[in-house]
Amino acid sequence: MIGILMLTHQIGYFNILPLYVALMLLTPALFVVGLQSPWKMLGLSAALYAATRALGVNVPSWPDEGFWYFNPLAWQLLFALGMFCGFTAAQREAALGRLIYWLAHLFTLIAAFIVSNGLGLIPGLVDAAGEYLDWDKTQLGAVRIVDFLALAYVIYFSGVTMRLRDTCLYPAASLLGRHALPVYCLGSVLSAVGQILNETWMASPFLDVLFVALGLKGLHSVAEMLERRSDTRLALA
Repeated sequence: MIGILMLTHQIGYFNILPLYVALMLLTPALFVVGLQSPWKMLGLSAALYAATRALGVNVPSWPDEGFWYFNPLAWQLLFALGMFCGFTAAQREAALGRLIYWLAHLFTLIAAFIVSNGLGLIPGLVDAAGEYLDWDKTQLGAVRIVDFLALAYVIYFSGVTMRLRDTCLYPAASLLGRHALPVYCLGSVLSAVGQILNETWMASPFLDVLFVALGLKGLHSVAEMLERRSDTRLALA
């Protein structure tokens, strides 16, 4: 229990939560620097990332020996990149270039091909590629950063998010996003429960689909409840 409260106990399915808390604690400092100069904020974040990778630094876990599964000293760069995009939103349109756009498309497709083992046609491809590519998850490998930037670039400039706003799925997805932390926590619990059931008696594709569908409905119901509570507080304020 002490390890959980200290954020040092790295539990499967939940080990991203300590990273979430650490990034939230870092946010005020990033905002202060970012409001002065987004480039300065990004530069300091990149310098910390580079030093972390070069020195192999990570936060130790406890009571189990080891380190954080998501090294906050490295993953803060991805968070800072997101904030940088927010600070420089006014210049986004100028950042669009046809060559960059299609290169981002190409990189995203190649990455998808590799991680899917060539769409299942080349078993072991992802493991073989991992021997040469820097995509370590714990230390936020450089390939992961480029993949994130490429995918974000493609999604934003393709206009797909604007088109999704007109679909029936957008309100539900937006609702889940507004209550991301409790939704994630419940989703993690349901994932663990689902895995236990799958290992014991629910080894059936039909039951898997049913469990996922009911789980999504449960997540949406929780988000709706939290939204109503939030609206009630605002009405009483």
